[in-house]
Amino acid sequence: MSKWDGHANAPDGLEWVPPPANQCEERRIPTPLPGGHLITIRLVTWNGQLMEYAITYSRMRDDGEYEEITCIDTQHHGSVHRHDDGDHKKAPKILRPIRSQEDVQESFKASYDEVFEIYLSSKGEDDG
Repeated sequence: MSKWDGHANAPDGLEWVPPPANQCEERRIPTPLPGGHLITIRLVTWNGQLMEYAITYSRMRDDGEYEEITCIDTQHHGSVHRHDDGDHKKAPKILRPIRSQEDVQESFKASYDEVFEIYLSSKGEDDG
């Protein structure tokens, strides 16, 4: 299996970048949860390898639309990072630098666990 050389393709300021979108496959997996909660996973793969992801927790508003509460992703900033309150314009909280595809793969479970913990905390606030 070939490996993507994200270092050779990285622009100044980033150590590693994924392949161009037109060379990758993207999947979105929405998971509705009880009480109007939703976790959505976005996976971007190249040659069977995870290159990018986003894990988003949203909550349904009174009008029936979902409002993003938090998102941990690997897109654009050269890091695994978290956006809170649906604000992707503010500087994100950096969780871990991305120096290779392995960093993306290895960070996925911890990122999912963190988003799920935020869901559990929020769900408790809704119930209590």
